[in-house]
Amino acid sequence: MKRIIIILILAVMAIAGYSQCNQPYKALSEFNKDTTAFIIYNFMDRADYYKGKTIKEVSKDLQIPIKDYTRNSSARGGYFTGIYIFI
Repeated sequence: MKRIIIILILAVMAIAGYSQCNQPYKALSEFNKDTTAFIIYNFMDRADYYKGKTIKEVSKDLQIPIKDYTRNSSARGGYFTGIYIFI
């Protein structure tokens, strides 16, 4: 029984360590101006890297200067539904 518990604990630890994103950011020039591959790699494949980060940290990692932003509010009750970022 102890062996099973130890194996389960080690498996959970291994999965948790594997799920972290270790892929580095790649510039658009590395994809030969292929914007689709650039977006898939940097935003979909590396999505876990950006979870829990602020917009400032994300823009710094992506090397994108943010020029302006606007809040998007709902027409009913003024609920905050998102933001628009202008780069």
